[in-house]
Amino acid sequence: MALLGTLLLSYWGLPGPAWLLMSLALSAYAVTHGVAFVRPARSSILLFAAPIGFGFAGFASHPLGDAAKDVWYFSKPVVEIAFGLLMAAKLGVRRCLWVMIGAAAIVSLDYVVRVLLLLPEYLANSVGANRTLFGTGSFLSLLACVIALDPDLRRRLAFEAPLQVWALRVTVIVSLVALGLSRSRTLGVLLTLFVLLRAVRVVSRSGSARFASSLGLLTAGVLTLTLSWSGVAEIGSPESVLTPPEEVVVSDEYLTDTDVNTHWRGFESLMALLQYGSFGATQKVVGGGFGQKVELDKMRELAGEQFDAIPVLHNGFLYVLVKTGLAGELLFVAALASLLRALSPRRGEVTGPRVSATTAFWLVAALALTSMVISGPYNKSELLPLLILCGVYASMTAAGGQSPSTSPAPVIGA
Repeated sequence: MALLGTLLLSYWGLPGPAWLLMSLALSAYAVTHGVAFVRPARSSILLFAAPIGFGFAGFASHPLGDAAKDVWYFSKPVVEIAFGLLMAAKLGVRRCLWVMIGAAAIVSLDYVVRVLLLLPEYLANSVGANRTLFGTGSFLSLLACVIALDPDLRRRLAFEAPLQVWALRVTVIVSLVALGLSRSRTLGVLLTLFVLLRAVRVVSRSGSARFASSLGLLTAGVLTLTLSWSGVAEIGSPESVLTPPEEVVVSDEYLTDTDVNTHWRGFESLMALLQYGSFGATQKVVGGGFGQKVELDKMRELAGEQFDAIPVLHNGFLYVLVKTGLAGELLFVAALASLLRALSPRRGEVTGPRVSATTAFWLVAALALTSMVISGPYNKSELLPLLILCGVYASMTAAGGQSPSTSPAPVIGA
């Protein structure tokens, strides 16, 4: 129930209670059983946690509330990955995956029903208005599709009855409908990227491996650039996916308030870079500390409120840079690299069915790509399901790829 409750609390816009629930579960288990369960991703967790040490310097020079909020954001990937490891240790991989599928069914059905109940309004609204009214979709819907498409994860569901196969099929269908209705470019690009990676993996087993791999990598590169370009402009603007970042961070693009609003994320990134440039030598290395805000050029209205500085950024890389400096940035990149190693099967260490290296790569790529547009691991609630799955996947990899069932994976479309 702790895993399901955490996933649903996050989806319902209650990240604080979700974080508290995870923290209490981790603390209780650590006191009674120790912390051996974190071993599969221990290095990654330590690297994600390390920048917090630099940030604590901000408590002496910034308001306590602002500094404490940054501690919470920086602790999120640590707590969420560790919670995934704990759930895998307590429940097993199979039950964790089924809980995620169940949560995906709930949130996807909720999204679809809410849209259908207000369908005329949905059809009449702009994309931005619909996102405000219905939300931007859920990573749980995305993960349901990933689990169904990954043969290794699907095998670990250990289907025991035809009803379970149909439950997965229906969940995937509803999740795809929810993803389509959400019009989320981030979720759409990540799903497309996963499909392409899986296609390259399948085709590479034939004589067309070189051609297919090259085509897949080229397509993935185009999608990556599309996602990164779209992230520096305000979502919903028609020109956002066509405007490269080096153009939207030039100050001449922001001659009017309309320009700033249209390219808000690029403007926000520019202000963050200017803020970092104003730091002294020491601050450039360790950052402004927790509570450090990014000063705006003037008082601006954001979400109906007036701000002259912003505490959190859409770009997770710049968020880390401003708060913890170059040292924190390097640790963040090292944490992503360490997580990829923790998720990837090691040659010679797998005694059972090999875990999918494709999914391991996709999970870390998703964290890196979303860091450009929605803060990645430091997002308030969106990335929670993905980070928990990282913990589950790391535990599965460390177990040597052992599968709870040797029964063949069903074909979803059969």
